[in-house]
Amino acid sequence: MYFEARNHELVPVADAAAAVRMIHEGTAKSFQCPTWKNANGQQIALVDDSHINCGDFGECAVVNLDTHRQLETLTFAWIDTEEEKLRHVLLCEATEGYRNNVIVPFDESHKDTLADFDCSCCGTSFESTLRLELPHDLDAGFGLCPSCLANHYPDRVRNPVNPAIL
Repeated sequence: MYFEARNHELVPVADAAAAVRMIHEGTAKSFQCPTWKNANGQQIALVDDSHINCGDFGECAVVNLDTHRQLETLTFAWIDTEEEKLRHVLLCEATEGYRNNVIVPFDESHKDTLADFDCSCCGTSFESTLRLELPHDLDAGFGLCPSCLANHYPDRVRNPVNPAIL
């Protein structure tokens, strides 16, 4: 989930193999997301999900940009060969995914898009926007749920009708 806290550059490539090759050879930078169309015509991205001291793409999120679902997170740092990385990406590419409503920010327009977050305090999943959660982002990609926000910052309680609005 670290990828949600930084802006990215989408880099179109021919297919999953080309995306994996960019990462394996070290030509993809942490802010770049190789993207391609899967067999269903959906745009898939490999997004650096690493944190401090992991190296670029040590953790790699596989995200369907059309459905806003995270399909998987792969620990590329533990996979030695390009072929094995590609095998795992291809397995993920055809799945439904496990995390809904994710955003891969690539410009300022996504700061107000509703997305799912995990609370950095209690672990609860909740819906909010990047603009509201970045001030509480203690671990790149997390926010504070309405309950924890009320407990820790009572002067910043969100609108109960629409929790994404203060």
